[in-house]
Amino acid sequence: MSVSRFPKILLVLVAAAATLVVGYLVATGAAGGTSDADEGGTVLAVPEDAVAVVPKATASQAAQAVSTRLFERSDVAVLTAADSASRAAAIATAERLQVPVLLDDPAAPAELARLRATTVLTFGETGSVVGATPITGDAAAAEQAVDAAVGPHQEPQPVEHPALVLMKSAQTFDVAAATARAAGATVVESSVGDPRRAPELAATLADSPDSPVVAVGAPFADGLDYTVAAVRAQATQLDGTYLALPGSTYIGVHGELGDPPSWALGRRSTDEALATVADGLPRHESAADAFGVDGRFVGLIEVVATGADPDELNAVLDAAQKAGVYAVLSLTPTDDPWLDQAKSFEDLLARPDVGLALDAGSSNLAVDDVDQVAGWLAEQVAAKPLPQKLFLVHSTKPAGLAELQTSFPELATVVQLDVGGPLPGKVAAWRSARTDGPKGVAWGWTERTPPLTIPETWRYASPAPAVVMYR
Repeated sequence: MSVSRFPKILLVLVAAAATLVVGYLVATGAAGGTSDADEGGTVLAVPEDAVAVVPKATASQAAQAVSTRLFERSDVAVLTAADSASRAAAIATAERLQVPVLLDDPAAPAELARLRATTVLTFGETGSVVGATPITGDAAAAEQAVDAAVGPHQEPQPVEHPALVLMKSAQTFDVAAATARAAGATVVESSVGDPRRAPELAATLADSPDSPVVAVGAPFADGLDYTVAAVRAQATQLDGTYLALPGSTYIGVHGELGDPPSWALGRRSTDEALATVADGLPRHESAADAFGVDGRFVGLIEVVATGADPDELNAVLDAAQKAGVYAVLSLTPTDDPWLDQAKSFEDLLARPDVGLALDAGSSNLAVDDVDQVAGWLAEQVAAKPLPQKLFLVHSTKPAGLAELQTSFPELATVVQLDVGGPLPGKVAAWRSARTDGPKGVAWGWTERTPPLTIPETWRYASPAPAVVMYR
């Protein structure tokens, strides 16, 4: 029985082997076609991510990162030693041929292999690589040697939306910049990593809304995807600027809805409260100069949202928007977690001129609770994208918030100091808060009855608060 079955098994094995052979021939181009590997030439790539950040990169890492993201393959590549003469010659050659150039580095051979580079033009003393062709002599001799080594060379087909490559200094990252230019990308220098703080960078990004962004080295970091999207979407504050803070001082009132509503400084209608806020803003630069307050003045109302009717809240927000006053929804303690409360107002918080506040009264807020709400709110802002939002955290004891997470570029986090009592105690608490409280936040001063005037507040609260709230 075993003898009679053997030919069938043999036929199966032969068929399988034939399939493998045909597959190999097709893959290598020997069966009549040509594979991608045999096509040669230089093919540009479109980065997978709309925004890619390569932080803390060395010059060689930056060059490899740009090559990886902007070139799909290149049968010709350039490798240079670190000395300036070799770099200059290599950069000129790479840009003329429109091929990637890398700094000699232990990781360079792997990138050359990924590029499928069969001809590697080397400048200066470099490590051994496959396909190396040393280029020496003066400029004219070097150009002849390059042309002889490369032969007929076709420039790559441009991509529809060339990338923007951001870097602090094109001189520091000269090789990476050359690779970017060889790929048809635009190199943009900026010493500021947040385009919302760099008008020229913001304008460049807005002018090329579909171009992918590759950012290398300091000062670029996580969060660039949101900030790029924000400037491209023109996600601005009420006054047309990108940032809620710094650059503005908010002066406002706290209130609860009812019949009539109870706003700070007396029971009054929402329209009356809004008019009080708008009319009470300092109007002249001289007033700001006199008390050391920089930037713009913005009216603000903080309305208790917990337990309020959504339609009434919407009406308040509409009125605030019409009056040019920023609105903040204030959450107070309930049996529900803070995060669940915040999520219940997701639709209202989708408005670009509405922020959020957590107000536990005299109780301490848990850092984890605040971080959860902040993280969720930041996600909402980034997803839309929306302008940076005010996020107020009311506190009587800022030291308990020392470990607060404050690195969200989507939020302008303010610790609103709610210390009552005699003025000397408030001033002492204001001064100590910066030592004991969280870092990387702005600070707000709360006024109660009888309130100080705004100039008096600036005189006693030094440095000047970002938010002055009457309640």
